[in-house]
Amino acid sequence: MARIIALDSKPAGIACDNPKKPAVAELLAWAQKALAQGRTQIILPEIVDYEIRRKLLSLPDGAASIRRLDELAEHKGLDALNEPEKGLLVYAPINKEVMRRAARLWAEARKFGRPTAAENSIDADVILAAQALEYVGEGDQLWLATGNVKDLARYVGDRAVPWEAITP
Repeated sequence: MARIIALDSKPAGIACDNPKKPAVAELLAWAQKALAQGRTQIILPEIVDYEIRRKLLSLPDGAASIRRLDELAEHKGLDALNEPEKGLLVYAPINKEVMRRAARLWAEARKFGRPTAAENSIDADVILAAQALEYVGEGDQLWLATGNVKDLARYVGDRAVPWEAITP
């Protein structure tokens, strides 16, 4: 049984900011402590990488943060998904199963009148939730570390929490 912590864009964005900032140092220390326990994996879902990267690419001074984002999880591709990563985080790519689960979650949310984005939106929250749910195995414990508990809880219940609320 593993403990899986999936990062949303808020904590992942903090992690790739200037490491001299106290909030960044605090988050990185928390991640290292969680990983030191030996049974925790912290994943960077591809949709989160996309959300952060597109914003950083639009900033004139985003290059250093992009480099830190790349260093957080070395991208090894689909074949190396279960191999140890060089970076602090495990990069979780989007695949067919993720997108099909996201479509089901999106449709269910609409059936119950609880969508998290406009109907014509790609809805990154539902893709993030699907990535986290598809990544975990039977018996694994999932936490989705987020600054958007309300929306993500629609898909993963009480497993959506601020990263600070997750015991390392």
